[in-house]
Amino acid sequence: MARTKLDLEGDPSIESSQKDPVKQRIESVKGWFDTTCVDDRDKILAVCAVTGRMMVDQFGMRTREGLDEVWALVFYQCWLQILEFLSTKTEQYTEFEVQVEKCVGIGYTNYLDTEDEKVGNFMPFMEWIGRDTSIVYNPHETADDNFIRWKEQNSVKNVDMQKEIQDKTALVLNRKYGLNIGSPEAVIPIFCIFLDNVVNILKQDYKDAGEDVSKVKMNVLSQFTVTYSFRTDDNREVVDFSPSVTIKMDIKNDTKAESKS
Repeated sequence: MARTKLDLEGDPSIESSQKDPVKQRIESVKGWFDTTCVDDRDKILAVCAVTGRMMVDQFGMRTREGLDEVWALVFYQCWLQILEFLSTKTEQYTEFEVQVEKCVGIGYTNYLDTEDEKVGNFMPFMEWIGRDTSIVYNPHETADDNFIRWKEQNSVKNVDMQKEIQDKTALVLNRKYGLNIGSPEAVIPIFCIFLDNVVNILKQDYKDAGEDVSKVKMNVLSQFTVTYSFRTDDNREVVDFSPSVTIKMDIKNDTKAESKS
């Protein structure tokens, strides 16, 4: 039978040094969520809940104590690792993009001012793809087999890049929060399914609002805002991402520091 990890089992070395490690990890995740999710909290909690149900349906994967905020934490840490990965490319490439499966493209344009050798127009971007498809959970496969099957079904390119990102994400989750997600292979599916659910919930909000609104928005963990609208003239959905000012400045500062080293 397949393993059902991401149950906050944690690192054994952390386990032995704490009186109630499970409770402490739960409090750590909830504390992170309360600090990080300052806008659209109810919407993000709804995204977490739907993501949790989909993780059970597709991978037999659940969290201990029903702590759905964990899905947001995995998404958030993977997002930060993607940004960190992109920042390592700015010195070599004026533009670069990581396509995360058939979900989203994340990258930057970075044109240098040759006169003073400083970063000129730095602009991180996200482009919605939204073509990930679900799998049917097979209890006779291992957890890794189910995750890999999902990734093979939705993979386009960037396999090596994504492996680096997922491995570092799993390591940070374990070292910083004591979370053992069972396998780094879970990271990318969680990231994509979470983001898919952000858009799906916005789509439903737009539908429920009827003609009262022209677009709907959601701030995602203080990192970026997603805007959903529908163009009737060409019968097309429009999903726009606006990275926060903090994200732009953080990576821009990283780029300047690297260019001086």
